[in-house]
Amino acid sequence: MSFSNNFKASLDIALKDLLYFWRMKMLFITFLMLPVILMFLFGFMFPTVGTSNVYSGKIASPYSNIPVGIVIEDGGEIAYNVANQFKQLASSTRLLKVKDFSSFEIAKEKIVAGELKGVIVIPNGFTEALKSNRQAVIHVTMDDTSSQLSSVVFSQISMLFKMISSSISASMIKNIDASIDPSFIAEPIVVERKNLIAGTTNTFEFLAPGFMALNIVMGTLSGLAAAIAREKEQGTMDGILVAPISSYAIITGKVLAQTIRGMIQAFIVLGISIAFFRC
Repeated sequence: MSFSNNFKASLDIALKDLLYFWRMKMLFITFLMLPVILMFLFGFMFPTVGTSNVYSGKIASPYSNIPVGIVIEDGGEIAYNVANQFKQLASSTRLLKVKDFSSFEIAKEKIVAGELKGVIVIPNGFTEALKSNRQAVIHVTMDDTSSQLSSVVFSQISMLFKMISSSISASMIKNIDASIDPSFIAEPIVVERKNLIAGTTNTFEFLAPGFMALNIVMGTLSGLAAAIAREKEQGTMDGILVAPISSYAIITGKVLAQTIRGMIQAFIVLGISIAFFRC
């Protein structure tokens, strides 16, 4: 047979396999759901986390408006000022949703009830420590039922208080000598990562192309075996083999059909990556 006839036969076999696949509704729905489940499963395991720099005000996080409580045990003016700055930063960056509580025990009950993800306590002696030029400590208690979320929330809280601490340090340096640049004393060397490609880079951007290739390769290999086994079970394989076409055309057609199926799944992966995970 000529090349054109073999090519046409391969296309006809591929079309037949694809039409059969389309008619098997449950198989088709499962086929569509596999890349969706795969993408969302790994997408939320590797959320987008951008570059953060507390001194420039850049804070990146995969989460926002997480409920946390704050308890001010110290009655000093500095303690209230720090608490107010923290609440303003949390509100402006939309990282945390801060609620005031009169005592740690009440806030702790809210953590147990699942209403809060963490509690910040400004303890007694906080104002006195800063006035005495000693390091003041803030206590943070987290809801550890979700280790990933707990780690992210604690990192966000630490980041905001670091910004407040840096501003206090800068004001103290300014009071000593107005000619000195506070940012230079507080942090003489700043390291900020720049991506090769503009935008935020995350682990998932490297996983998505791998998932696409995996769907194409595995879909083609497993689908090819299933298609040939199905033809044998239905008794149509003998009819195809005795047809006046090359055996290479038969294999090529079936490989083409399964490759098209795999590419459909790969484009589903690509669409989810762009729409939901900003890849």
